[in-house]
Order: sequence, then C-alpha cells, then structure tokens
Amino acid sequence: ILLTSITGFVVASVLCGFAQSLPQIVGFRLLQGLFGAALVPLSQSILLDIYSVEERGSAMALFGVSVMVGPVLGPVIGGWLTENVSWRWVFYINVPIGALAFAGVSLYVLETKLDFKARLD
Repeated sequence: ILLTSITGFVVASVLCGFAQSLPQIVGFRLLQGLFGAALVPLSQSILLDIYSVEERGSAMALFGVSVMVGPVLGPVIGGWLTENVSWRWVFYINVPIGALAFAGVSLYVLETKLDFKARLD
C-alpha cells in the first residue's frame, strides 16, 4: 500500500505540472490527495512497528517535527521555484523526492503480516 501511495502521489504530481486548465489541476490535485492521504498514517504505523515502546515517544516526536517543518519550508521553496524556474516545478520537485522514498521503502522497509484476525466490535 505504501509503495502504491508513493507512486500514485508522484504520478499525480507530474500530472499537476502538465495541467493546461484549472479543472485539470483541480482533478489532479484531488488524485494527489487521495494517494497522499495514506502516507502519514502508514509512516506512523511503521514507526510504531520498528521502535520499542521506550523509543516510540522520541521517534514520533522527531516525525512530528519533520511534519511541521514541511509547511514552513514548502512555501519558501515553492516561491523560489515559481520566481526562478516555473510554477510547474512546485509539482515536479516531488519526482526525485518520491523516487528516493520509493527506493528507501523498497530496500529497507520489510512487509509485516500479522497472524491474528482482528475483530470489529
């Protein structure tokens, strides 16, 4: 699911950069949001999976700090890209970042399968 989310988010980002009209960019942003929505909860689940109970607080705090830095740096980087290159690069910048994320997840994150049946009550 994580690799599909990363791939879909990157493809939707490229499509946003290629958009020729407002309805296109709105549709592609919607697609970007659909794929991107799973990234944070899946990342947090992986953190909970790989860190011991004692280390989880520190891991989640570091994750939280990185999530807070993005909205601070994003507009600055986006403004610079828009002024110096093109607004389309606000979306294209996700391609190398997504490629690194895909490679990192593929190489270092092992799939976990639990042997219990969860009850929904």
